[in-house]
Amino acid sequence: MLPEHTTNPLAAGQQLAAAVLLLPPALALPPNAVPDVGTGAAVLALALGCTALGFGLFYRLLARVGPTGALSVTFLVPVFGIAWGTVFPGEHPTLATGTGLLIILAGIALVNAGRQGHPRLHGEHVQDHPRYRSGCREPNG
Repeated sequence: MLPEHTTNPLAAGQQLAAAVLLLPPALALPPNAVPDVGTGAAVLALALGCTALGFGLFYRLLARVGPTGALSVTFLVPVFGIAWGTVFPGEHPTLATGTGLLIILAGIALVNAGRQGHPRLHGEHVQDHPRYRSGCREPNG
């Protein structure tokens, strides 16, 4: 598990490495027209607001609840996809859609059900947990 104090540098390093790796193709393949200020502002807002902030929050979540808890959040992507599809384009969910959403929520509950005694969920650090001190490196093992 990641200590909480290492999450911001990890997220920043990942974003910086991606920028460095994408710079040569971006310079080799420039756009046909110069983007206007609005387009540049939108790209900057997406880069900072969605990507950088999102990764920073994800790494903090990963350090706090561990990989299983952090990845169970991804089960909610279809739920929000259906919600936004209903709100904006006016799609109409069916009975099968509702059944699928219930299965997704049941899956989230099952994944997280065994985590009740997990030290990360109760504000403890894994290193302070008795099982860790006794030689078991995984808090659930």
